Amino acid sequence: MNVSLKLDSSNNGKEKPLYIRLRGKSVNGKTEETSISTEIKLLPRHFKNNGISKSSPNYSSKIKVVNSILDEIEKIIGEINHQGEIPNPTLVKHLYFENRVSKEVVTPNYKSFWNSFEEFYLSKKHNSRGYVKTLLTLKNHLLGFQKHSKRTITFEYITGKTILFQSHFQDYLWSQKNLSNGYINKLFNNLSNFLFWSQQLNYICIPSAKSELLRVKI
Repeated sequence: MNVSLKLDSSNNGKEKPLYIRLRGKSVNGKTEETSISTEIKLLPRHFKNNGISKSSPNYSSKIKVVNSILDEIEKIIGEINHQGEIPNPTLVKHLYFENRVSKEVVTPNYKSFWNSFEEFYLSKKHNSRGYVKTLLTLKNHLLGFQKHSKRTITFEYITGKTILFQSHFQDYLWSQKNLSNGYINKLFNNLSNFLFWSQQLNYICIPSAKSELLRVKI
């Protein structure tokens, strides 16, 4: 079975959606093709030789997202082969999304992300003035990103789709706010501290190491 990247040129926008294309024989022996969205968009000039050009903005984060999906697909194909079966595009796609659902983090209903953040912020108001200011800045940037992306910030989005959230939020801070790498790292560290605090209060159910995924170094 062939696995490759595909840019959807039929999309009318300037930036085109990037997909993982699965092509191979179906169970009845006919050639079939299906795709898995990476949730990444690229300008056509940033898609070269069936891959993402290094000149693409936020290249490292984008390639990290793509590689994580490819690694998951490779693992699924390996497991199918190990069981003595022949992988086909439909089955691989089905198992990929089945695995994603099983990894989704369910947040307790009694605390939303924003209610928790407000409580966290108030609990830190007696800390140093500089630290409190960075928390307020983080809140404002999250609100700005929420409005820009037209996607509500939730615990599920941040912890269930960590790599995607990190990539999109980091790109927003770079391209829309022109923040330095050092300051972006500081914001992510504060966000990670908030996730750990939320976990300690049982506002979010995630493994203790999960919040460390947001401690990025650019």
